[in-house]
Amino acid sequence: MTKNLTIISVRLPRLSNSINENNFLESLYWKYGYEELKSRVSEQFKRGAFASVPYNDDNRPIAKVEIPLVINKDLEFIVSVTPTKKKISYEKVNTAFGNYVNLLLDQHSDEIHRKRVLTIDEEPYIPCRDLVIKIEEYLNTLREGKEGVKRELIIVKPLLEKTPNVVSIVVGKDYSARSEYTARTFVEAEKLLKEGSNIKNSFEEFLLNEAIRELGKEPEEVTALPYQFERLGFLHQLEPRVTTPYAKIIESFIKPLKGDITTKSKIGDLVIADMISQEGVEETLKNKGLMDKDFERDYRPRIRKGEVYVRLKGVLERLDFYKKTIRSRTIEQNISLIPPDLYSI
Repeated sequence: MTKNLTIISVRLPRLSNSINENNFLESLYWKYGYEELKSRVSEQFKRGAFASVPYNDDNRPIAKVEIPLVINKDLEFIVSVTPTKKKISYEKVNTAFGNYVNLLLDQHSDEIHRKRVLTIDEEPYIPCRDLVIKIEEYLNTLREGKEGVKRELIIVKPLLEKTPNVVSIVVGKDYSARSEYTARTFVEAEKLLKEGSNIKNSFEEFLLNEAIRELGKEPEEVTALPYQFERLGFLHQLEPRVTTPYAKIIESFIKPLKGDITTKSKIGDLVIADMISQEGVEETLKNKGLMDKDFERDYRPRIRKGEVYVRLKGVLERLDFYKKTIRSRTIEQNISLIPPDLYSI
């Protein structure tokens, strides 16, 4: 008895930079097709390829290894395995550093003596180098996650020049099995996924710009714009998201100088302060705009016995300032179909 096969055909999205019913439909079709292609073909084939090598989170290589995976003379891959370490928790580093500075300030208020904390102009000061060392200590110890491996499947050949318009998926087929058919489908799927995502991103960028133009500014809260066409209606939802890039805040204190000092140099505050102990450098930093009036007001650097000291209160003020001003803003977009029974509401 012949078994009927269920086929899912995923097509490259046909999107243009214009607002019309077809583009909204294509966007929804692609969202569904992308997930089907990724989960049924791409992820399954990778899982099978990764299972063919002896390395995993519990059996990590000492260093990066690349293992050839050859299906036939026309289909060749490389399984790349890289050991990973626990990641630095920059948020925890920020919190710990702030707590440390607050502790020193509290101890000074309580007249608890710290060997490296001096009172200058009736305020507590500390060598900026001590603060750099403390941050580096936190960077080495405050980590999260687990040690494991990062695995990648690299296509050696064929490297498709042209993106296929359609990739068909046989529902229920095991694409983790290594065969000429599954390997070729995987190669085509990867190409289509990449190109389709580029097309989708371009359309969403256009749509976002149109929405901002319609609203007159970027939305401050979740906003939904309705689009009603002849047959169908759609909602374009915009969801603003603000995150704090804690790594950039830490860099604002300890980023080292690379090359010569220029007006475009990006140097951490504590590194800048420490540099003024070198003859003639302070004037250069001021001339290049790297030590402005705000910098001097906050830190009021002082040299004692060859070391540069900075105001503890100034360090805390800068930390709070960076937390408020160094932000990453994105807008997540989502397109949905308005149910027909809501058109008249």
